[in-house]
Amino acid sequence: MIIAALCTDRRALVGGGLAWLLSALAADAQGAPLTAEKLKRLIQRALAEPDTTPFSRPHIIGFTEDSLTTRSLEFINKTTSDRHGFMVVIPHHADGLIFFEGRKKPLSFAVHRTGEHLNRIASALNRNGTLSNWSGPETEADFAKQKAYWAAQV
Repeated sequence: MIIAALCTDRRALVGGGLAWLLSALAADAQGAPLTAEKLKRLIQRALAEPDTTPFSRPHIIGFTEDSLTTRSLEFINKTTSDRHGFMVVIPHHADGLIFFEGRKKPLSFAVHRTGEHLNRIASALNRNGTLSNWSGPETEADFAKQKAYWAAQV
């Protein structure tokens, strides 16, 4: 029993360390971090968009509303069709920011809910039509990669 607990703790420690390392590498590879000032500019750009975008199934990332409306920025890589999105829930509130990254082939996307503090609140992953909560070292690394991507856009 004690050995099993130690192995579990060791795995968690190694996994956590790996997540930290991967997130640091991803952020460093993309350049400067997403600072409070850059985030403020991203929010202002998104809120200035004239069109609104609905966000379906908001419960999966911890929202209590049945439906959400956002203003968003989106970039599509014309070569790969990969999409990056940054959404601000309206009305705007402190924990109403969403990072999105998706691919058409194979169909998959990841969403991360955060706030102006830039700490991940909740994440979800959709692979081939199955949407589920997502956590762990891979999630933290993806969240860091998405923050770094948006830091490079401002």
